[in-house]
Amino acid sequence: MAAPPMGRLQPRSVQDAARLAASIGRAGGRDGAAFGRVYRFSSGDAVCALAPELAAKYSMEAENRQGVICVTNRWTADQTWWNPARTLKPQTFKAAAGRVRPEDLDGTRSRPGGCDFCRWPAMTARDAGFGRVELPGAVTASNLFKCAEPCHGVVLFRHHDPLSFDRRQLGDLLDAAWRWLELSEEREGGARGGGGGNGGCGEGGAGGLHPFLLWNCLPRAGASQFHGHAQVLLTREPLPQQIHFQNAAAAYAAAAGNAALPWPAAAGTDEGALAAGGAAPGQPAPGRGGPASASAASLGAGSAAGSGCESDVASPGDDLYVDLLRAHRALGLLRQVTLGNAGGEAGGASSSSSSSLSSSEGGYGGGDGGWEPGSAWAFVSLAPRKDCEVVVVGAHPGCAAFQSLLHAALRALIDRLGVATFNVGLLNLDVRAPHPHAARLEARELRAGDGDGNGGDGGGGDGDPLPRAVALPLEALWVPGERGGGGGGDGAPPTGAAARRRRRRGARPVVARVVARGSLDSAASDFGGLEVLGGASIGHTDPYAVVAALDAQLAALGGPDCC
Repeated sequence: MAAPPMGRLQPRSVQDAARLAASIGRAGGRDGAAFGRVYRFSSGDAVCALAPELAAKYSMEAENRQGVICVTNRWTADQTWWNPARTLKPQTFKAAAGRVRPEDLDGTRSRPGGCDFCRWPAMTARDAGFGRVELPGAVTASNLFKCAEPCHGVVLFRHHDPLSFDRRQLGDLLDAAWRWLELSEEREGGARGGGGGNGGCGEGGAGGLHPFLLWNCLPRAGASQFHGHAQVLLTREPLPQQIHFQNAAAAYAAAAGNAALPWPAAAGTDEGALAAGGAAPGQPAPGRGGPASASAASLGAGSAAGSGCESDVASPGDDLYVDLLRAHRALGLLRQVTLGNAGGEAGGASSSSSSSLSSSEGGYGGGDGGWEPGSAWAFVSLAPRKDCEVVVVGAHPGCAAFQSLLHAALRALIDRLGVATFNVGLLNLDVRAPHPHAARLEARELRAGDGDGNGGDGGGGDGDPLPRAVALPLEALWVPGERGGGGGGDGAPPTGAAARRRRRRGARPVVARVVARGSLDSAASDFGGLEVLGGASIGHTDPYAVVAALDAQLAALGGPDCC
């Protein structure tokens, strides 16, 4: 891949980013301005004195000085503290005698009857009303031990190994989850004597339902079964993180459109923000907007916009989702995938297998109010919730570009960084949005219904050609709403009236957050009081190491490792 255009301002580590933050905020153009609006950096030295024995034990200077960097998202209050010395911290708990392998955690190998999920026709429950969704690589079941109402299900890989999945199998997991949500919403709507009323996640109103997908891999991440599976929820109450992010996006748009709420200093540093009377970490500077400024009215406005009801065209700087992409592009942490030569237009994919992309699609959220169904974006978070966070953003969870990029992100963590346990969560799901590859999904459902049993532990190759996904070079990356992106040709964004129609204020993309959950060998939890009660996180793997792994994975996109 070609080098990004930032030149000498391109960071190579979190430490570089902190050092260059002010310069990028001032000289980085629209991306730099977005970076300064969204993020605040603070840094300094923490000092202590070591006795000779302690200094010798850890090979440290007696007069110890450590540089600590804090990165805060001003609007979502995500906050991460970075200090490379933390990697040297000792653990005095008893550990396993040898390296713990994922298969060592599989208790079903010696259990009578084996794995219930491998025997899903007999050993998992069916959902009332529609039974199951069956695809060649994944099937659904009703969760026997429910934590949500009215609907709580599980989506199972047909094969047992939770870390061995290809792009097609992951696509089937997401598509089966989507069909389960559609069918559950239809069932609940019929039970209430109406049409479901789900304008999209977080918008419920009277009788509204709120979808969510989560995936816990292995016990450190919260899984109770070794067999790979995700969970799907359709709830009467929205999840707090969905409300929180929706509030932040509404506050961001409100601040952009209100001259009485000036933007934060573009420097994006403690010098720029705190010298101007900044607030505590995670809070907006006085008079500058932020999560706390989102009123019930602004949340309601954002909700209406998310369902495609808002007609005002968004302006540069009033869409938090777009500016998150811009901010990470400014620091070289954004990547993008498109379908073949798709320019984001619904019917623009070049391969015959991509032609099933619904021509009626105007983007996620319905009509012309959404994101481009032929493209997806991923950024490695500057302020990760937990280690190695990659955020994948796209038009729809069924979009082939979104699925390809999410698969690349997961394989990069598993195959290139050694991650064995992780969480995935999907936000902003809108059950009423049409599936962008509806014809292909229907055909796969019919094909899966012709057989039974599981697909084994091998690949999901079933003869169905996959839409061709292409990773854009860094100099050609574009974000929704831009006119005449850097690349032109393949992956070029829509321009003029088409671009304005396709991105309305408040239209929300689907967002997948992926985090690693530590080492299987460690007896210590990766979630302590700072995370659970303080709401901050300790950085471990540098984002630039994660994006390098993602680049290596994207270089193989379309090859045998990805498909």
